[in-house]
Amino acid sequence: MEELTVTKTYLARRTREVLDQVRRHDVSVVVTQHGQPEVAIVDIDEYRALVAAQKRLRRLERDEALIQQVMTRSGVSRDEARLRVAEARQNVYTLVEQAHERNPDIPPDVIDVLVEEAREGTQGQ
Repeated sequence: MEELTVTKTYLARRTREVLDQVRRHDVSVVVTQHGQPEVAIVDIDEYRALVAAQKRLRRLERDEALIQQVMTRSGVSRDEARLRVAEARQNVYTLVEQAHERNPDIPPDVIDVLVEEAREGTQGQ
């Protein structure tokens, strides 16, 4: 992907052209003000890929902390801890799905609040 750098003034004057470059020519644009980068413009597919990668990274970081806790408390290997975390996650997701299915007349956001309430009420058990 080619990178183009433009000033904020240039972008203001030639917005349509710059956006066409991004959309049609696989170009990302860095917009500067007073010589300093301020923002970047990328096509929507690239943006979505970046957001998805960021979500995956956050989940990996969160999982690492959970895996460490399981290893410390249970004395199991890293692989075993990873499996236990994955299994526990699936069990929790299943319980939440079942709560939604068993209460079709209750709005989903109400169920979500009740799930959070239950989580807070059982913390530390």
